[in-house]
Amino acid sequence: MPTTAVVDVHDIVLSNSSFGPREITQLSQSITEDYAQFGTLRDSVAELETREDRTPASAVRLGVCYYLLGRYRMALETLSSSDGGALVFRSAYCRRSADRDRIAGGAKDDKQPLTRVAGAGFEPA
Repeated sequence: MPTTAVVDVHDIVLSNSSFGPREITQLSQSITEDYAQFGTLRDSVAELETREDRTPASAVRLGVCYYLLGRYRMALETLSSSDGGALVFRSAYCRRSADRDRIAGGAKDDKQPLTRVAGAGFEPA
């Protein structure tokens, strides 16, 4: 039985409200507890991709969602062009995950970005 409150994945992905560690955790937990939410995330990302008015903040949202979908190269590219706050997330998680999958280069044992993630309110993996 799920222990977290029910979250609307579609709403989190497409809203203009704040998006940070709490929302990322909610998305991740929602998918973990109900895999059907993965499809909702995928469909919501497709809708977000079609929006013409992409801001740096929505690029962060899109990049993180790409990461959650396992699209590490797209996450790297999107977060690299977003606002500075996403650089911590990008360098720590996306680069490491992409390297694991041999999609993009990077140091396999780069712990420094993970230390910065913890300082920014994210849980290191």
